[in-house]
Amino acid sequence: IDQYLGAMLEHKVKPELFAKNCRFTENGVELPLGGEGLWFSMSGRGTYKFYIPDIETQQVAYIGTVKEGGPRPGAKTAPGAKPAVATTAAVAIRLKIVNGLITEAEQLVIRPEQSLFGDAPASKFPPTGEAVEKMGAPHSIFTEVIPEAKRHSREELVRIGNYYFAGLQRNDGKGYYPFTDDAVRF
Repeated sequence: IDQYLGAMLEHKVKPELFAKNCRFTENGVELPLGGEGLWFSMSGRGTYKFYIPDIETQQVAYIGTVKEGGPRPGAKTAPGAKPAVATTAAVAIRLKIVNGLITEAEQLVIRPEQSLFGDAPASKFPPTGEAVEKMGAPHSIFTEVIPEAKRHSREELVRIGNYYFAGLQRNDGKGYYPFTDDAVRF
């Protein structure tokens, strides 16, 4: 993940990192790897980092924050133009690794909403990237070791995780949604 983010920040697809036929999607749209989406506009990394390795399937997921846009070194601006300001975006990335090379790169980039009506706030909620960045780090519960006797099987974890998506789809509050009382969703 760190090498992937570093390559994206440098705007360079490195052959020692990617398989020749690496499949890349951003926000559900398949794009050529490099030069488009966040590969074009990333200007820095945020501080929030949450790595989720899956050794069994040779995949890794990541939730974090990045900087996008802002002033570009050597770029000229028009006289009197407002200086470019970087924004904070939340990212969720999944990489598939085969023989040490990334064969699939899937990312969601959650950018700040923009109002269509000038400077009016687009939302009463803070932008997702800023809210995630403000958390500082993943909740400590995610680093706790679960005793082996209390661990769910992979199949059970997938089934439980799918309750979340069923809840989003139904949006009725009547199903079984295994959240803790203090769960926060951004």
